[in-house]
Amino acid sequence: MRNLVRILFAAGAAGCVPAGPTEIVSRSGQKTPLRPAGLRVIAAAEAVSSKLVARAFVLPFGGDRDGTELVARVLEEGEREGAVAVGDINVTLAAVHEGRPIECRTAILPETVRESRWTPSSHRTVSVSKPVSRMVTESQYRCHMVTRAQTRYVTEHQQRCHSVSRPVTRTRTTYSHSYSGGRSHSTPRTESYTTYESHQECRSEPVSRTRTEYVSKNECRYEPHTHLVTRYEHQLETRYVPPRLETFERHRLREAEPVCYEIDAPAAPPPAIDDDEPDAAPAADASPSPNRIEAMLYFREG
Repeated sequence: MRNLVRILFAAGAAGCVPAGPTEIVSRSGQKTPLRPAGLRVIAAAEAVSSKLVARAFVLPFGGDRDGTELVARVLEEGEREGAVAVGDINVTLAAVHEGRPIECRTAILPETVRESRWTPSSHRTVSVSKPVSRMVTESQYRCHMVTRAQTRYVTEHQQRCHSVSRPVTRTRTTYSHSYSGGRSHSTPRTESYTTYESHQECRSEPVSRTRTEYVSKNECRYEPHTHLVTRYEHQLETRYVPPRLETFERHRLREAEPVCYEIDAPAAPPPAIDDDEPDAAPAADASPSPNRIEAMLYFREG
């Protein structure tokens, strides 16, 4: 699918169920690792009782997006900014109901949090149609066990011995004999001399070498997949894939029922500017997509 951002997940202990995203791969191929940390997903009430400081995070997006990647982006932003917790995660999708523009908001919250139905402050809610089943072709995240040779440099310490010859200075006493008056006399004389002795000398020395190992791991990637899905109409309209929250098993998240409400029609675009006019300013960019994921990042005071 176009404009698809891939996420790489660490493989689970068995099968092809990933344990959670470990890095985000952008459309340009740049990898952004998700650092393991104590980031938690909490309810707003817990944030208030813990006296945490909140900062809003909003990420607009277009169609053909996977909710798993969007939730991972929220968690990655919390890790990058040094937040201790994340809360109030919700995905809002733009749709049309009976010819009028609407938005549908779905909250993502911890499994342990009791759902409190959110209501828009200044818009009229509309009924949400029941999910429908359709055959769709979309990119699905799949994992395969792959074994590859991996060569790396290692440094080991080996005991090496060498024969070393060193000079050793010793002393010895000699006696000289003389005869005088018919008697023998013995005179001692001490002298020093040098000899060379050889012995083994051993020491531990670092040795660098290459080592080839065969490593098996789950490799995950997006693959086109045609299958029957059951989703809400507003999700199908925007080609939005709901998040597979089981991949974030450390956080144990769930989706609440969506809430849809009417919004004011977007303003008409500004008139086109004649490019031939010498002082013409660049044409204004199109209005950003109303689809968005929002969250609160929570920080400790001070």
